[in-house]
Amino acid sequence: MKRTDVSVFLFFMSFLVVNVETVMSQTVALQPVLYYNFEEGGGTTITNLGASATNGILTGIDGDERFVAGAPSGFSPGGAIEFDGQDRVAGDMINSQLSAIDLGVHLSEYTMAAWIQVRSAKAQQFVFSQTNATIQVLHNGVRNLRLHQGHWGNDLGGSTLLDTGVWYHAVWAYDGTQHRLFLDGVLNNGPVARGALANSNIVTIGNAGPSAWGFQGVIDEVAIYDEQLSGDQIVHLANGGDPLNLPTSVLGDGEFFTAPMGPGGTWNLYELVGVTNGTAATFIDAETIASNKVDPSGLTSLPGHLSDVISYEENYLLSRMVGFREIWIGLTDEEFFGGSEAGNNRNGNWVWTSGVPYGYQNWNGPEPNDAGAGIGEDAVLLNANSGLWNDHQSGMGVQTNNALARPFVIEWNIQTNAPIPGVRIAPPVVGSNLPGPVGGDGTFGVRAVQANGNLATLVNGVISLESGNGVISNGLASIIDFVDPESPTSNSLFGENLPYLGNTTNNNDNIVHIYKGRIVIPVTSNYTFGARVDDACALRIVGETWTSVSGNNVFIDSFDPSTICVPRAGANFRGLINLAAGEYDVEFIAVENGGTSGHELFAVAGDVPVEAGSTLWRLIGHQSVGILNVPGIQTVDGTNFLVRTTAPGSNAAITNLNSLADAQVELDNETNAVLSSWDIIDFVDPESAGGRGTYSNDNPFDNGTGGNDENFAMEITATLDIPADDTYVFGFRGDDGSSLQIVGQVFSNIVFQPNTNTQINVDTLSHDANTADSNSAASIALTAGTYDLRVVYYERGGGAHFEVFGDTKHNAIPDLLRANGADSFVDPDGLQLVSQAANTIVITDPLYSGGMFSLNWSSESSATYTVEWSTDYITWNTVQTGIGSGGSETTVNVLDTFNAPFVVFRVNEE
Repeated sequence: MKRTDVSVFLFFMSFLVVNVETVMSQTVALQPVLYYNFEEGGGTTITNLGASATNGILTGIDGDERFVAGAPSGFSPGGAIEFDGQDRVAGDMINSQLSAIDLGVHLSEYTMAAWIQVRSAKAQQFVFSQTNATIQVLHNGVRNLRLHQGHWGNDLGGSTLLDTGVWYHAVWAYDGTQHRLFLDGVLNNGPVARGALANSNIVTIGNAGPSAWGFQGVIDEVAIYDEQLSGDQIVHLANGGDPLNLPTSVLGDGEFFTAPMGPGGTWNLYELVGVTNGTAATFIDAETIASNKVDPSGLTSLPGHLSDVISYEENYLLSRMVGFREIWIGLTDEEFFGGSEAGNNRNGNWVWTSGVPYGYQNWNGPEPNDAGAGIGEDAVLLNANSGLWNDHQSGMGVQTNNALARPFVIEWNIQTNAPIPGVRIAPPVVGSNLPGPVGGDGTFGVRAVQANGNLATLVNGVISLESGNGVISNGLASIIDFVDPESPTSNSLFGENLPYLGNTTNNNDNIVHIYKGRIVIPVTSNYTFGARVDDACALRIVGETWTSVSGNNVFIDSFDPSTICVPRAGANFRGLINLAAGEYDVEFIAVENGGTSGHELFAVAGDVPVEAGSTLWRLIGHQSVGILNVPGIQTVDGTNFLVRTTAPGSNAAITNLNSLADAQVELDNETNAVLSSWDIIDFVDPESAGGRGTYSNDNPFDNGTGGNDENFAMEITATLDIPADDTYVFGFRGDDGSSLQIVGQVFSNIVFQPNTNTQINVDTLSHDANTADSNSAASIALTAGTYDLRVVYYERGGGAHFEVFGDTKHNAIPDLLRANGADSFVDPDGLQLVSQAANTIVITDPLYSGGMFSLNWSSESSATYTVEWSTDYITWNTVQTGIGSGGSETTVNVLDTFNAPFVVFRVNEE
């Protein structure tokens, strides 16, 4: 049966407040000298809408089929020109009939812009050139799949490897002394000092001097200006703005970006100073510069301040937006800003220069250490790469000799309800269109990339995937539960622990995996997805929006709410999402930097913010193993667990309990023990619980005093009820030592343990040591029937908690051993995987303009399609059927008559 419900995308509409539109709608007289929008649809005359009004001439051997659909995010997406990449004599080229002098770019500043889609990996393919055959020609375009700017012998290459078949907005800018390259509105390299264009010949589009330098792909929205545009004007073009109607340059050439890190997700303005623009400074000089600079957008009259950091997401945003450099942030304990000497106290009187409350913190190791030869350190740096914080000399008072000059970020708390127009929006942490094989029925497609740089963060891993370099392995996986066998992680929930794709006999450091699959959601409901990864990871459910996350250093990407990110080491998270019954594309990225390695992905129906909240977690793709058997405690004469607890510190013969032997002496000699019956064993000392364990029942210990109870022991006996012949898992978790005995039986192997103190001695599992966490379990084969169970626990000092669990070996998180809990039930499947068909259509970047949605997708020449819409993912309505294609790009415009906060579209191949 042909699949009809292919992928969907979600389009959210938001509107700017009036004052934003009013301020940013001003225009200037600056016009492009040359502007081609390629809306002719055929012929050889290319209309120049720019100030010079001289039309271009399209040459080459092909006919009107060179006119194709344009860039979907461009200002005029109706048409573009496809260039064949052949040599200058026979290949496609546009002769502008305008010299470099006519265009004002000879020996002068300029901006050249275009939407481009590269169709091949050929080394040299240029967008702008001149009619000379080989001599010192302009060659702005693409070299080795990176942007390239050259005036012959003084070139600049871009930093991003371009994907073929993907639309990009490219800008080549020259200010009279320096080259700059911009990709999708973002500075991609430069500024770098270079000489001016000395060649005065006719400028051409789509080909360049040497015969092999023709552009192979599609070009749209070509514009040439006779001066360098400002950063906000370049963003205007990259956002699909009218090249003939540029906004007034409000921000100038500063490195600005906007992000929704204000209260309630409102948008603030940021400027990076001291990298490509401005000068690095000491903390006090940077704060002085910031506080004396009024909001350059004109939306408010607020002064700036060194950026504050109120969340892990904002901390990581700053780190990646500044290229993982070391920068000043606005945290200090200087009295001048309202602080007081915090020294090495992380919770001392640190203050943000912005005045926002100090709460979130991200200190590095021993920092703050208030070092500095007795003069202290009163200002805070965000470290390079790690993004962790380090206190340092502020440059104020006596802290001047070793004060560092560093880049910094200025923040203005503008708090608009929508992105600030004309300002770069920070990109998602994980981009779309990541390479790698797709999944099949019952499988994920997997790609592993290694030997491709140091993968210290999630961003490094994504760059490695996108680069196409390194050692690449492709394969399939039915589940995601993998380790490096030579260095397996101990942070594993499930027991499969298969060798991962790309494994060698060595410790595989700096390796990234991407898994792509399509899951089936059987019932409309909330679902919780979980992952354990050493180190960084990301999880995307394409087109959907996560509700919440829990875990350390995890956040929902504000710029792509379909993606959960853990940017650095030690991922262990849960994410909640509401999904309607249907099929969804999933992408999972796991990045290993160094040390132990492993990753797993699992899910459960419902809202389960902690792993211990359910025993029904299953790996995605898990197939039922049939009947599961769960042990329980049998009630005998009205008693379930019989618990005997000694009084804290009451045995004069043993001052301190340091072993199970001491605990036994305590139990044998105690005359004030409390005897009681319990349905479960899950105790804490309310006044000093310590780690509290896995489960949340947390009953107070019997014989508690109301204070910190130390040096007591507990003996637990019960009749164990086994419902069927099977292998089971039993264990305990506590602070301090403990043992669990199933009398007369034989434990087979340890399932998990915190350290080598966990031991098996025939019928007894023990952890005979003082420890904050004795979390230990072992498996044992038992036949149906009843058995005597005996457990001993002792508390030496500090925190006190203790739990006893027992379950089928197939549950990742064994449940508490419970009275009357013996049972048999069918093992549930995990979320199942179905094929991601080769003709799957994913629309990732819809255009909305003038009350119209513009839907664009790559299509097959022999296929026809149906477009449908929905506002609830359940009821689907047809927009149009029988949509044919020319085998390249198909565009359908849909009038916005939906009157809904959001609309979902899907494209089905008929």
